[in-house]
Amino acid sequence: MAVVGGTRYFNMGGQGIFCFTCYIDPSGKSASLVWSIIAVVGAMILSFIATMLVYKDKKEDNEAKKIEVKAAEGEKIVTSPATGKVIPLSEVKDEAFASEALGKGVAIVPEEGCVVAPFDGTVSMVFDTGKGELLW
Repeated sequence: MAVVGGTRYFNMGGQGIFCFTCYIDPSGKSASLVWSIIAVVGAMILSFIATMLVYKDKKEDNEAKKIEVKAAEGEKIVTSPATGKVIPLSEVKDEAFASEALGKGVAIVPEEGCVVAPFDGTVSMVFDTGKGELLW
């Protein structure tokens, strides 16, 4: 659009919105300024329309897969918080977990970006490191 209108740049200036002043003709004509503004607004409108036509929001299934499990009298069942590969704690790169200083267990390398609570409970504490939470 700007080329069609014969836009000229009359001064070396910065970029951004302050650059529009560089399109003002020293003789007082404002055609270059008007065409440059039309070009910028047109580009914004076209990019908005293209984004609306092409962009597809990723649907994430944040709900855990429901599995019916029955516990024996007096027992509690703790399900996996994520789907993925189960590895021993000794293979975890964090020394606190690998040394089992925080207790015995396993680690899960997740396949999906969704981790859910393994049982109904309340988050009662989040560790400062952000690496663990206490569920009660």
